[in-house]
Amino acid sequence: MIAQIEASFIRYPVCNQDVACLECAAVPVQVGSLRLTDYFRQALPLPQTNALTGMVLVHIDIDDEGVPCCRSVQNYTDSPHPQVQQLNLDRVVAAMPRWQLVRQNDHAVSSSTSLRFVFAGPAGFYAEPFFTGGLHPQLTDTLGMARSGWRWVVPPQPVVPLQAGEYAQFEFSIGPTGKVHSVNLARTNATAAQEASCRQALEAAALQPVQQAQQQDRGYFSFIGK
Repeated sequence: MIAQIEASFIRYPVCNQDVACLECAAVPVQVGSLRLTDYFRQALPLPQTNALTGMVLVHIDIDDEGVPCCRSVQNYTDSPHPQVQQLNLDRVVAAMPRWQLVRQNDHAVSSSTSLRFVFAGPAGFYAEPFFTGGLHPQLTDTLGMARSGWRWVVPPQPVVPLQAGEYAQFEFSIGPTGKVHSVNLARTNATAAQEASCRQALEAAALQPVQQAQQQDRGYFSFIGK
């Protein structure tokens, strides 16, 4: 597979099904009889993993039959992209058993999630879900805000819009009157100007409580380009 290199990303243009449920696939705790980390310790080449220090994010799409596909890898290690490519993460993910299906309205849908690999040189590495609880089904924020006990008075709209395939995901605190503050970026593939515009839209937005729901003091929101 010929990878496309872009900043921190190593992209693999082989996943050809649009994702219907972003970041809502359940990462398997075990793969067969092995824990997640142990599975990848057996699957990844030892000399290459021992040479890495730092974090790698692996973004995975799962089609509506449960077949996983590595869409991209983000390299946050101390090593250049070609060294991370030697892990062959795209092939390792493609060889995994089928994942549990995500179902909406009693139909299986394509979904996505992300794994985090943390490498510590010869001391080894571990693998874990990057987002453990999932975010929003069908590219909306319904799940996150429903859990917070709040709803938007007017949904935040950035002045600098995101294009198709771009996203910016934020976590934030919620004051007792519904004021959004302490906005922190979770992850994005957008430009700095787009990220700043999304952040400003969040900080300017107001929330109102959902009746008969417990109001939380934390929430998250994801801007998705379409």
